[in-house]
Amino acid sequence: MGFLLKEGCSDKAKPKWIAPLLFLSCILLFGVASLAINSSSGSSEEYIKELGVTLNKSSQYLWDIGLRGNLTKVGISGWVKPGGIARVFLISDTSKHLLFDVSYLNETPNESQLHFRDLCLETCALDGLSQQNYRLGFEIENTTLFVSNISYTIVSPTPIFTQETPTHLDKGSYSNTRGKSIDYNISAVTIGNLIKVIISSKKGVVTQLLPRSAINESFYFGTSDGRMGSFNLSEIINKTESEIENLAQRYNSHKLECVLLDTEYLIHEGYQTSEGIPVIIKLNLSKYMTNSSELAEHVPKEEFERAKEEFIFKLKKALNIISVDFDELELVGSVAAEVTPEVLDILNKLDVVERVFLDRKVHVLLEDSVDIINASRLWGLKDSDGRNITGENITIAIIDTGIDYTHPDLGGCFGDGCKVVAGYDFVNNDNDPMDDHGHGTHCAAIAASNGSLRGVAPEAKLYGYKVLDSEGGGYISDVISGIQRAVDPNQDGDYADHVDVISMSLGGWGDPDDPLSEAVDAAVDAGVVVVVAAGNSGPWEETIRSPGCARKALTVGATCKPHQLGVERYCEDIIARFSSRGPTSIGGIKPDVVAPGVKICAAQWDSAWESEECYDDSHVAISGTSMATPHVAGAAALLLQARGLNPTAIKSILMLSANDLGFSPNTQGAGLINLLQALNISFYTEPQSIGFGTVIGSDFSRDITIFNLRNTSLTLKLNVTPITDEEGNNYSVAILNETQVTLAAFQSTNVLLIINLTAEMGGAMFGRVRIFENNNSYFLPFSLERKTFLTVRVKGNTSLRPDIIIHNENLGIKNWALQNLDFIGDTYTFEVASGNYTAYALGDNSDPSLSYILMGQVEVEPLSTTVITLNLSDAREYSVKTSGIHGEGLKLYPWIQGFITYSSSDWMKFVFQKSRLEGDYQTQKLVYISDKPQHNLSTDILLSYFATPFDTSETPFLAPNTHYLVGFVLHNVNATTPTILNYTAEQLSVYNFTIGYPGGIPKRIFNTIYWEPPQPPGLEFYVPLKWTRLGVPFNTVFYVYGYDNAPQAHSTNWSFSYHLNLNYLEGESFYEQDFYDSAMMEVFGSTDIYRGVNPSTLKSARVEFGNPPYLPVNVIYDNGILRTDGPLMRVRNDSAYLYRYTRYNQIDYFTGENITFDLPQPRYEVYVNGSLQEAKNLTSGEEGVWDQSVLKYSVTSLGNYTINITIPSFYPVWNLTILSATFVKPAVDMQPPILNNLQISPRFMLGSPINVSVDVMDNIGISSVLLYYSTNA
Repeated sequence: MGFLLKEGCSDKAKPKWIAPLLFLSCILLFGVASLAINSSSGSSEEYIKELGVTLNKSSQYLWDIGLRGNLTKVGISGWVKPGGIARVFLISDTSKHLLFDVSYLNETPNESQLHFRDLCLETCALDGLSQQNYRLGFEIENTTLFVSNISYTIVSPTPIFTQETPTHLDKGSYSNTRGKSIDYNISAVTIGNLIKVIISSKKGVVTQLLPRSAINESFYFGTSDGRMGSFNLSEIINKTESEIENLAQRYNSHKLECVLLDTEYLIHEGYQTSEGIPVIIKLNLSKYMTNSSELAEHVPKEEFERAKEEFIFKLKKALNIISVDFDELELVGSVAAEVTPEVLDILNKLDVVERVFLDRKVHVLLEDSVDIINASRLWGLKDSDGRNITGENITIAIIDTGIDYTHPDLGGCFGDGCKVVAGYDFVNNDNDPMDDHGHGTHCAAIAASNGSLRGVAPEAKLYGYKVLDSEGGGYISDVISGIQRAVDPNQDGDYADHVDVISMSLGGWGDPDDPLSEAVDAAVDAGVVVVVAAGNSGPWEETIRSPGCARKALTVGATCKPHQLGVERYCEDIIARFSSRGPTSIGGIKPDVVAPGVKICAAQWDSAWESEECYDDSHVAISGTSMATPHVAGAAALLLQARGLNPTAIKSILMLSANDLGFSPNTQGAGLINLLQALNISFYTEPQSIGFGTVIGSDFSRDITIFNLRNTSLTLKLNVTPITDEEGNNYSVAILNETQVTLAAFQSTNVLLIINLTAEMGGAMFGRVRIFENNNSYFLPFSLERKTFLTVRVKGNTSLRPDIIIHNENLGIKNWALQNLDFIGDTYTFEVASGNYTAYALGDNSDPSLSYILMGQVEVEPLSTTVITLNLSDAREYSVKTSGIHGEGLKLYPWIQGFITYSSSDWMKFVFQKSRLEGDYQTQKLVYISDKPQHNLSTDILLSYFATPFDTSETPFLAPNTHYLVGFVLHNVNATTPTILNYTAEQLSVYNFTIGYPGGIPKRIFNTIYWEPPQPPGLEFYVPLKWTRLGVPFNTVFYVYGYDNAPQAHSTNWSFSYHLNLNYLEGESFYEQDFYDSAMMEVFGSTDIYRGVNPSTLKSARVEFGNPPYLPVNVIYDNGILRTDGPLMRVRNDSAYLYRYTRYNQIDYFTGENITFDLPQPRYEVYVNGSLQEAKNLTSGEEGVWDQSVLKYSVTSLGNYTINITIPSFYPVWNLTILSATFVKPAVDMQPPILNNLQISPRFMLGSPINVSVDVMDNIGISSVLLYYSTNA
């Protein structure tokens, strides 16, 4: 239904293998690829969905993109032409959020395109409260909108463990040597009233404390490579080592990345096609490794060749085929190909295969900045050979969309003697790396342009490796191929000819142990400085994707220029808001450094981003960590020329010498790079930063190795800053075992960082090791996280199934756990920082007759597991009237209960909804509510329902003609709050709706009711709940009552907005229902549906809907051809306004029935002398899009012509219009008169006059106009 919008795709063709039909059996616990730890509310996964769609027809569109889950953020990227209207909405079953509005983009004169990336308005921080289906709605008028992709973060079902860096193992926990076929060791020990669970592997260990009450519960754990396991606590506690190993082996038998088993996801995301599934197959090289090869820094070619040959032999035998074709990824000991699902089962069984990964899609991450990092000051200095430090004899590989080497700033040529000396196109498989997108060209110019604008390293040479297509998308395997080629340009297996620097401004899903991150680490081991963008998913934590999360990558975040602060939309602080934050999934500090990334002016390819032109018409200024990354790549090139260091030293001195901007290391890394300081530093460190990850206990230490780069002795002084927590508190609990060291020439020494945490310290913390050389100070950042737990139990006379919510006293920490999604039962444990918390329980999810809102307050001490119990017996019973004006019981559709807690600057809300309550019609609804806890916040309890009385004439297709909309706001509930919530007939506002139709009775009409929650003053938000009812009777009465006892100082708004839509052509489009396609909309009490009104003020209104205006299309005679012309459906700035579906499809909220039937289409008929000659629909495509070009009738014979055009229109009131044009051939004037417009008010009161206006024209004049009307359709 609706327009068919196709996703952008790559022309990439991969080798395909086909196997005989086999069946792969696997229990798929979760369909997501990987889960990061977040035991409080489920884990967050960030994805990019490539769209690649252009919308330029003035209309409304709805696109079901198949997005499902608990969204917490959605961003959109693309461009739009200025001057018109373009809005994009994220639409769920119950809400609508503004995602994009062209009015939020800054225009400059004469620009033809406004580019935007990861733009989110009302979708930057979604609730993620329920599992829903999401669609995109578009409103386009007089403009063109191109959407390249959307990025979205989904909260998935909660694992409680995930892969982390090694931290601490208590004595008594089980630990044993593991075979290579086993990934995890799971063990547990009792510690007082707690159970400590340890999951360890060769990559690290993670621990978590659980209450002893969890002894019989099952838990999930997620690995960093996307697999899932589960265990029951009682199975592993006090088990022997062999029992534990058997258990672990049972949960990790598959070599396949879990997402490869999720067929629905693979098909939906476009991975699984008729050609197969793109995969990366990591070969098991261990059986071929010798002692010498195990010490090699990269995959030895001989061992790779031997493993590859065995793989080919065994696969050919298993598939009974003659040859096997694939792409070699020698750098990571892997091959890439497309395989059928049946082949996956074979790969899973081959001993020569270690792991199989999905070959995921990746995408691009989008003059004074050179001076900001002090690069231009190095240009005037000399290296040891007397050359200016400009990057001379240094090579930089740009792995991106290609390079426009014809641009004057980039040399104007390609090959030996040119700026761009070599390259390859891995998308089209040829030797020409020409850009066809623009991103790679811009990045290359920032790093090394040498024309009208100069890059950071203007004399450096460039290698261009095109791994992303014209839409900015590609596959991991191509990126790895690009890295491999940069490491070995002549492909002889000898890495001595490697480029010096790799710059990659791209990324996608992944973790530090995925194939792409491994390729980055391997390239660094081969001697290449690899600089990678952090990503544009800030300001949220843990948003750095692969390969930015690679351990050895030099990962770059973005800053604003000083003059942009408070001016550019991303520049509230010096760190750009979009810049992704750490830590990584294993607790590592990322980004490593930051560099300018907002509106960077550099070379432009073709007309890319032409609305962002700067300097002249061949340069553009765009933003992103993509732009920050080549600054650092160029900086590395300058340092390599000046000092000739290894990649580890280059990364270290850039970090040590960076300017501290005052943010945490997981926001700024070490800080803003400063090349002048980096040039003069005399030492480097290993590691470059220390990420302890999540720690258990109080005492920690880590060695730091310091290397002297001088040929003389070096004396350094050292100390440690206080450790800072999330609240800004400082603790002097870290020391070094040495405060001064002296190193001989080119020698190294170790110092020990020692941390002794105190009891009150908790949450995320960071500090810095300071190293002083003469009068200069340098910094090495470290971070750690100490966790505290809050367990909320909910007790009643029977077993309860609540949703549980918590927040701290200043609303800085908010979290929730949803029944049947995050947990099952009456108890949930949150991971929190210490402090004072309020806990809520709303339910019940299993007993439809039981409703409660329980609240309580508790102090959580650091490093403790604090338990709060919310008892139903402590709550007060409230009775809500649910009877009509005649005392009749009401059926609730639905019942809603919730709360809003707020201060003067922040708020938290939670709404619990029961749809279509089961049971008899009720005269009262009981709800149990606790008194508000004694904190300094205001709390409003929200109770409301939409109901109908018993009606024997009710059918699934005809709603009762009486409705009740009732709501109560209870402010700061206590012992004085009335417990009987009642209303009288005299207190009800009454709204009567009478509907009349021209042209007959439509098949289906419906109404939509909105409930907008109360809004704390100054903290307005618009998150309405919506219900749609089909089959609304022609005469309907609504009784409305709202009660709000909040004082003026804490005023909240309560509103019911009633939308009556006569558009029976309602399809899947949200906009046909609620915006300009609506037949008629009446909002009582206010003309603004986006702000609440209090309906407690009595009002009685009668609204009648009647005849529409006539918005015509005309028939014209054009050089012997009959065709349609004129501004069809002239609405809103004279734009064309007709959009059709061929079938009707709507779900009745109350009955749950899906109503579907064929719809009438616009149509024409041509008669000659009374005989029908031709008849067709004026539409094209299955979606029924209006197409004026269909009518092209040749007038050849003489006679009397009649052309009838039937237009079933639905703005602003449904009507069926027939335009009949007649003429005679031959005649002096064969052109029929043109009807420009006929206006009749669409809304009127019975007995009132109706104004009619007509606009008619004709080439030879009009003698008279006769107007006919009929009261009988």
